[in-house]
Amino acid sequence: IVTNPPYGTRIRHNRDLRNLFAAFGNLCRENFSGWRCGFLCTEEELVRQTRLKMEPKLAFSNGGISVEFFVTK
Repeated sequence: IVTNPPYGTRIRHNRDLRNLFAAFGNLCRENFSGWRCGFLCTEEELVRQTRLKMEPKLAFSNGGISVEFFVTK
């Protein structure tokens, strides 16, 4: 599963982002155990909100925003 969720300047409220990333982590754990999941993100704090074991795979610019592509281990 790969997604490009809102992050950084694409959304205003960090609390909303934390909740979104936590929900994504719950969804992956509950419905896709054993699958590989990946997403773009700008902040390590948001990655931690998923409570998934993630590792950065690639850093690049997406629409002028520096991001990393993270994948579950």
